[in-house]
Amino acid sequence: MRAACTELGSPLAEPIRCFLATKRALNRRFDTEEKALHLLDRHLSERGVVHLEDVTPAVVDAFLTSRPRQRPRSYNHLLGVLRRLFDWMVDQGMLVTSPHRLRPRRETARRIPYLFDLPHACRLIEVAAALRPCASNGSHDPTLPRASGAGAARDASSASAHHAFAAEFEAVTGPARPSRYRRRV
Repeated sequence: MRAACTELGSPLAEPIRCFLATKRALNRRFDTEEKALHLLDRHLSERGVVHLEDVTPAVVDAFLTSRPRQRPRSYNHLLGVLRRLFDWMVDQGMLVTSPHRLRPRRETARRIPYLFDLPHACRLIEVAAALRPCASNGSHDPTLPRASGAGAARDASSASAHHAFAAEFEAVTGPARPSRYRRRV
């Protein structure tokens, strides 16, 4: 059961209720978003905003400034909730334009990638060649470079780089076993 939240009292009270009801009708919980929208509602009530037209970019900026966030992810979440609400209100004809004007903060990667130089790459290939395949995944294709992250597909898309890697890998490890995932011609 959801904890009781304070009653909404700003000019955005009814749009916020309708927005949350719409999202929940789409089978979304929107609990954290509801809390963020309650913060906005309370901010507007405390500032004496009484008309929907009074919700300006300056008021929205003041709200975001009053909610300092240490991490970009937290700030961007709050910003995204406001953006979704105001965009929905524009789509519903409640607003002509969105009062949201700020941009998200950049968030750097948590893990900084390590670029191997040639001696380290050769050593890595030698060590990898000495390892036995994992018992749970014994049919993997050792000629494919294993990468993870958002840029992995983009980085691994070069066919010539793959073939050069496969040739070097086979020179060190011997020919690869057929993979059950490889398409047979």
